[in-house]
Amino acid sequence: MSSSFASSGEQLSLTKIWKWYEETEQAIDIYQQEVTHALVSGKCVSKTFSGMTRKDINPYFFQHKKELEQLVSLNLMASAEASLRLDYLRRVLRGRKKKNKIDKIFKDLYNQKGNRANLRDDILEMWKTVHPE
Repeated sequence: MSSSFASSGEQLSLTKIWKWYEETEQAIDIYQQEVTHALVSGKCVSKTFSGMTRKDINPYFFQHKKELEQLVSLNLMASAEASLRLDYLRRVLRGRKKKNKIDKIFKDLYNQKGNRANLRDDILEMWKTVHPE
């Protein structure tokens, strides 16, 4: 067993994910205002909005915001899972004597399943045994 492992370093922090969400939502709002203004004033609009009325615009952008929320939710879950998996591997592979109960439990789990430990059935279950509250 190696005392280190390669991490892509691509996992995003919750702060970065949230910032991206807020900036993207703001950009959608600004674009919606611009499109609405263009339609009301009779200016040229993107082909996407050709033939739409003001009533059509709100549901269109509402749907985009819902999709943004779903993307952010998946990104948050993926980031949380990556953090838990990296914590598991760091605890197991750090090469020094295990200092606490979860380190010992994870070491035993790693000896059984290696990198294939299941997040829900293994890693989270082990955390629940140490912190049942």
